[in-house]
Amino acid sequence: MAVPNMAKLDRDNYLTTVNSDYGLEKSLTSNDVRFFRPKQEMRRHTLSSKDSARPDLLSAKYYGTLNYWWFILKVNRIDDIWNEMYIGMDIQIPDEGDILNFLNKKSKK
Repeated sequence: MAVPNMAKLDRDNYLTTVNSDYGLEKSLTSNDVRFFRPKQEMRRHTLSSKDSARPDLLSAKYYGTLNYWWFILKVNRIDDIWNEMYIGMDIQIPDEGDILNFLNKKSKK
């Protein structure tokens, strides 16, 4: 697979911008992946003490990059890593090719 242009696939290109008390921010609660339809079966992962509240480590483990932590959260409908990710929780890990296909389609719109 060709190496994607990571700037093009940055989460800032897909999340909604909102006004907050601190100015403009990207909202992880925006439902930007509701139309994600993977072609490959998603992996199942049970969170351990090492990766609970650490979606960045999950991204590194499964994709070799930290860049998809936010997509793992979105697919699993997790908005708050401190209160919604817990040891023993089963989450889904999408195939990297499916993520790239989805994000490339979104960037062309």
